[in-house]
Order: sequence, then C-alpha cells, then structure tokens
Amino acid sequence: MSNYNDYNIDDFLKNFDKNLDDEVKSRENQKNSISSSSNKRENFSVHIDRSKEFIDDEEGYIPAYNGEIYFANHTPLRQKNETVEEKKTEPVKKSHKRIKSSPKKAEINSDVTPSNVQETQTEDKITPAMVLNAAKIRLKHKLNSSKNVKLPLKAADSPRTTPTEETKEESENAVKTAENVKSASINRKGSAVAKVKGRATSGIKALKKKYRKKSLIAVAVSFVLAIVISLVAISCVNDILAIGRDSEKIYTVTIPSGATTSSVIRILDKEGLIKNSLFCNIIAEVQQFKRDNYIPGIYYVTESMGLEGMLLHFKSTQTTGETVRLTFPEGYNVDQIIEKLEKYEVCTSALFKQTMKDVDFSTEYDFLASLKDKDQRYHYLEGYLYPDTYDFYVGENPASVIRKFLDNFNEKWTEEYQEKADKLNMSMDEVITLASIIQKEAYGAEQMPDVSSVIHNRLNYSALFPTLKCDCTLYYIKNYINKNVEDQSLQNALNNRYNTNDCIGLPIGAICNPGNDAISAALDPTDTKYYFFAHDNNNKIYLAENESEHNKNLIEINEVNKSAKKD
Repeated sequence: MSNYNDYNIDDFLKNFDKNLDDEVKSRENQKNSISSSSNKRENFSVHIDRSKEFIDDEEGYIPAYNGEIYFANHTPLRQKNETVEEKKTEPVKKSHKRIKSSPKKAEINSDVTPSNVQETQTEDKITPAMVLNAAKIRLKHKLNSSKNVKLPLKAADSPRTTPTEETKEESENAVKTAENVKSASINRKGSAVAKVKGRATSGIKALKKKYRKKSLIAVAVSFVLAIVISLVAISCVNDILAIGRDSEKIYTVTIPSGATTSSVIRILDKEGLIKNSLFCNIIAEVQQFKRDNYIPGIYYVTESMGLEGMLLHFKSTQTTGETVRLTFPEGYNVDQIIEKLEKYEVCTSALFKQTMKDVDFSTEYDFLASLKDKDQRYHYLEGYLYPDTYDFYVGENPASVIRKFLDNFNEKWTEEYQEKADKLNMSMDEVITLASIIQKEAYGAEQMPDVSSVIHNRLNYSALFPTLKCDCTLYYIKNYINKNVEDQSLQNALNNRYNTNDCIGLPIGAICNPGNDAISAALDPTDTKYYFFAHDNNNKIYLAENESEHNKNLIEINEVNKSAKKD
C-alpha cells in the first residue's frame, strides 16, 4: 500500500469534483424532472459536513476532509475531537467497527451517534483504492440524491464511470418525460388558445344574437307603429268621409244654444260619432266650418253622415221630404199639441219634451228670456206655442217644430200689445197667463172681454178677492199635471202653483196657448163692476157684482140645466 503523502489528493479531488459536477448537470438536464432518490433509499441519505475528517465504509476509511456523513436521520457518524494534524500522527486502529453504507448489506441504526462508534488507532495512510472507492460512492449518491443533496468532497482526477443500464433507462425516461411535458405544455397552450377562441366565438355569437334580437324587436316595433299610424289615419279620414261607417244606427244629438264648432265636435266625440276630435277640429278650421251659427235643438244623425254632413245638418232646417199640414185650435195646451204632432209622425212626444227640457230657447227669443220661475212650471213654453195652422216635415226635428210655434208667437205679439200691457202695469207673461184663463173660461170671443173684466176686477181688489176661483185651472191640474207627473211631491207643488182656489192672484203660468182674441181681451177688458161669472149648459154667461147676485145666478143656472135635461 502506498503512502497517503505520495498522492496529490487536492488536485485529484478538484478535477474529480469538476468532472463529477459536469456529469451531474448533464444527467439532470436530460432527466428534467426526476423524483428524488430518497423514495428508493428510504433509510439512507448522505450529507457531508467539512467540519469532520474521516468516515468508515466497507472498503476502508473515506477521506472527508473536515466533513461529516449522516445516515437515515442525519445523525453524524463521527465527530472530530482533535485537529487534522493530530489525526495524521495518531493512527486509527484497523480493528474498528465497520458500518455498511448499503442498505442491502446492513441495516443502519437511526440512533447511531459518534459515541456509539468505537474509534481505533491506525496508521495515517490512505491508499488509492480508498480514494477511488470514495469517488464511486460520491458519484453514486450524487446521481441518486435529490436536488438538495450537497457533495462538497474533492478528489483527484479520475476517468468518468460508464453509465449503467439503469442510468440509461432513467435518462430515456427523463427524455420521454420532458417530451411528454413539452407535449402536454403544447396541448395546454393549444387548449388555452382553443378556449380563448371558443370564448371569443361564443361572445361574437352572443353579440350577433343580441343585436339580431334587437334588430328584430326594432323591426317589430316599427311594423306595429306603422300599423297603428295607418289605423289612426284611416280613422281620421273616416271621421270626415264616413267610409264604411254604420248608416242604420240613429243617434240623438242635442245642440245647445250658443254652441261653437269645437263644442259641437266634443259632443259628437262624446256620443261616439267621431274618433279623433283633434283631427276634426283641424279639418273644420281648414274647411272654414268655424262659423258658429248652429241651430240649438235635438237632431237625429248617423255615423254615415260624416263630420261635414253633421255640422251642416246642425246649421240648417229641413227643406225637403214629406210634409204634413196641421191646425192647432186656440186653447190647445202643450200636451195636446205634442199628442197631435206624434199622431201625424212629425216627432215623438218623448223627443219633443226632451227638447223643451234641454234646449234653452230663451237665447233665441227675448220674450222667453224675461220669464220668471221657468223651472217651477209644468211646461215653461205653455202659452207661447201660438195656435195656428203649420206645415211640418214628417220626422222633423222637434227644435225646428218648436221654433215654428215661437216664431209665430213673436210675430203676433206686436208693439201695440206691449204698450197696452205696460198701461195695465202687467208683464207679457202675466197677460198670456190671464189670456189662457180667458181662453178656457169664455165661450166665444164675445164673452172674452166680460170674463177679462171680472178677472181684472178681482186682481185689482185682491184684498176682497185674493183668489180667482177659476174652474179651468182645476181641470188642467186633474187631466194633465196629475196624469203626467209621477213624483208626488212635485205634483203637490204644481197643484199649489196652478190651483186658483188656493194660490193668490194668477197661477204661476199659462194653462193653455191662447189665441189672438183671448190676448186682445186680456189687454182690453170691458169696464164693469162684475166680480163673478158663471155658465149654464147652454154656454150662457151670468155676471154678478157681489156674492148675493152670484148665488141667485147659480140657482137660475141650476133650473135651466134641469129643464134642458127634461127636453
């Protein structure tokens, strides 16, 4: 065995470590990701600490150069207690206790410590075989150890060991693993790109779907709006031209006094005869229908007439159609006139009464404007439907019919009549009311001035004769008011207003429509002192200045009537 000092150990270890590190780096680059050898060698790991000097192996001492080896639990095998120079001069005994480095040859006790190792004295010499063996062990452990294994040993130059089959297999596996990793990486990148592309494609499709949906909605809304606008336009045109409108259903429209075009259009819209009042107002302005000369009244119209036809209808009276001539005797009351008009199909009773109620004719006729308590009368037009002969259209508007009566009265009431009324200190309404009583109480024009004289005398001496006591008013109440007024409270009120046995002076209004003779008699009574009158069955009048004479006249009338029955 050669002497330790014969070898240049430092140079050898420097070259050895350099070659060893190069080999390890080359192998590690091939393997790329190989698991630590700690999984194969469960109970053996090596860590070198340069603070220790020697370790033992089955081949002999391994120069560690101030290093330390750990087995299993990294417990140091031997701890340096003396300096390097002392170890060189103090040989270790060759009969030392050997510790197997291979787990197959000997089990390594995890509790091995420097105190458990028996050190022996031996010569301070190292053979080349020992150095080579240490290099083999170092190469083996460095190749199989994890990345955390540190091999700071240095040795002299030595030839590289030939890789074993196991090392080749590991290298091939490392290359395959690297290729698999690279392929997996490429696949992952491809998958990521595909996902990004997929998401982008999905996003684009979603956006296209969203905008397509919005476009469809916009088209649908535009289509609906077009339909709505078309329908509105058609409706507006139909309001004017009445294309396809119903011509059979008849509407009753009341046009009040002082109506304007705008108010008439509102009435038509309310009745459902037109659909677009705003458009109709514009057309009326363009077509110059703004002349507000509408005739108040109740009209029969249909949708097929159109706006223009209805507006013209409300401004004109009927001039064509079948006509009927009717004569109304003096003393006819309103109910009798209505009955005759309905009989000859001029207009219905209900429509005539409704027209009198809804249409304010006082805006057209001044003599009606002066009437008092119109709403408390049975028929406020009673006394002013002048009895005469008239020509009417069959189915004529009731307002037009009433105007014919009122126009005639307005002509008959002359300025002379008004002057006489003023001299008597009576209003026109009082004269007409008085004339209506004269008309009903007198038999013929000859009796009318005397009857007028009696009534005037009683009115002038109201302190002695507060009531007129005219039987004609009782007849009017019994046969007309009570038959046509269903409300009992209103009926009682009207009875008190018209009954001359109860009311003071003249009744609230006329009880019939007097003729010219009665009006003249009311204005020109005879100058007498009579306060009573009566008639027998032969229509002879009996006049009396006081009640005693009146009673005698009643006895005579009774005898005359009895004798007339016998005959």
